[in-house]
Amino acid sequence: DLKDFQNAYIVLKDRRLFRSILQHDGTSFQGRRLRVDEAGERGRNVFSRFDRKKTVFVGNLPSRCSEEDLRRALESNGTVKAVRIIRDKVTTESKGFGFVCFEDRVSAARAVLASNGVVSLQ
Repeated sequence: DLKDFQNAYIVLKDRRLFRSILQHDGTSFQGRRLRVDEAGERGRNVFSRFDRKKTVFVGNLPSRCSEEDLRRALESNGTVKAVRIIRDKVTTESKGFGFVCFEDRVSAARAVLASNGVVSLQ
């Protein structure tokens, strides 16, 4: 269920621990993929970690599409580093678009060419 998102914030006493915690980004925990990143400064662009040349915009997503659905649909084109579906801050409902960041430019280009404008979500 899309409303079943959980967020956690951890305050570290030792900044040097962050690198070891960051290694858990993308791993599975209790059937969910963890997204681990550093909290940004207030007002910082939430997409600043996405490299534009490695990132693909995906629009017209069904409202029930999850980040994991989108990852599975595109990962055959190359290693997916991050997926972000844009959601309403109040309702957490999908706004119908998102971004997929690949490990390299070739994979991003392959995803665009292979999809021919249509991504099949199953």
